[in-house]
Amino acid sequence: MNIMLEYKEYIKIQGLGQTENNNQTTKEIVKLELLQFVSRIIGIDGKITQSEVNFLNRYLDLDVELTIENLKQVIKTSGILSDGKELAKKIRQDLKVEVDKLREKKVINDDTGNIADFLINIYEILGKEAMMVDDVIDDREIAVYTKYLNYYKKEAQEYQSIYNSNNIESNNNISVTKLDEDKSLQELLNELNSLIGLDDVKQDVQSLINLVQIRRIREKRNLKQQPMSLHLVFMGNPGTGKTTVARLLARIYNKIGVLSQGQLVEVDRSGLVGGYVGQTALKVQDVVKSAIGGILFIDEAYSLTSNKDGNDYGQEAIDTLLKAMEDHRDNLIVIVAGYTNLMEDFLESNPGLKSRFNKYLYFKDYTPEELYAIFEKMCKGYKFNITDEAQEYVKDYFEKRYIYRNENFANGRDVRNFFEKALIRQADRLSNKGNNLTDEELSELTLSDIEEIKLKD
Repeated sequence: MNIMLEYKEYIKIQGLGQTENNNQTTKEIVKLELLQFVSRIIGIDGKITQSEVNFLNRYLDLDVELTIENLKQVIKTSGILSDGKELAKKIRQDLKVEVDKLREKKVINDDTGNIADFLINIYEILGKEAMMVDDVIDDREIAVYTKYLNYYKKEAQEYQSIYNSNNIESNNNISVTKLDEDKSLQELLNELNSLIGLDDVKQDVQSLINLVQIRRIREKRNLKQQPMSLHLVFMGNPGTGKTTVARLLARIYNKIGVLSQGQLVEVDRSGLVGGYVGQTALKVQDVVKSAIGGILFIDEAYSLTSNKDGNDYGQEAIDTLLKAMEDHRDNLIVIVAGYTNLMEDFLESNPGLKSRFNKYLYFKDYTPEELYAIFEKMCKGYKFNITDEAQEYVKDYFEKRYIYRNENFANGRDVRNFFEKALIRQADRLSNKGNNLTDEELSELTLSDIEEIKLKD
């Protein structure tokens, strides 16, 4: 992979606007941040070689050529090298400033691509190359590299939730997923049906679609029909695909003419409830306004009624929401979601709620077979092969994980955590081989990569 090409592409996307505080260009900011990151890795062993200096000069295209001595000074004077967390936060902050400005100036738009992904890719590749400059990979370098990348990825996720230039916007604890206009109705249905498990949910969604389509036909023929609500309750444990199905449903309803826009607005209690009289109603109204033409998805909706304290404004949020649902009933669908027992209590707490939500979709915990299928899909998606021994171990692991599951069981999220831990263990196993790794070795998960992952992890 051409690192320099990736770097130049990032600069191209970012533009060259001036920052607010220090008149640095975006290019200069990126250079400095990359220099600090790579310097930390290179300097961990206390030795600076000419080949490492040449590497930095070649890829970072610095205005002043580095020497061994001034690189030592960079490492010594940087106040954030002891902890990659601070550097990662700084990167996210710089990105926010730059993208805000560039969007304001119409320099970038929604076709720009995912800026955060570009940055993470550059850091990941450049850091890896830096470790291999002298053909010796130090365990401490790997530890620092991994730690830093984890910080970067975490910060990038937060950045993406606000500034994903493809399809995500976020503001005040609100996430808005825009319609993907390129996909046909059949493609969206195929995407829904390709989800692992969720058989009952898929059937319920198909029945809803059938009902809506028949009602449309009756409407066109001026046939009388019973008024109905399309608002939904999603009940189930975490990681069972509730948000994924909601996003697909928003786009499907747009395709069949129920919703004019097809966006999904995700929000929780913090995005609806204010801290003083009158603030809550305004927050709910703003959220509803962003959701008109699409679906408003309220996660952990039961939290709106969980606090019976007289100073709580959850009830005000519910009252405002119920009115908005009536006012915009022809172009707004509300989905409330959460744990089954808590959602049942939530609906029983208010007669108005129960009358507005008359269709429930139950998201069951994934079976052991489905958990393994999700894991296998992740492996295939990232081109990993699993040895036969490893496969048997993983199947047994998820069997036990399912049998002994408790309130902390997170279904698909547990699978993702297991997969990520397996990759970390694989990296530990391969780290001492340096550049002598084959593609087959890099793409194989063995029993030793997974057998130490405990149920309690």
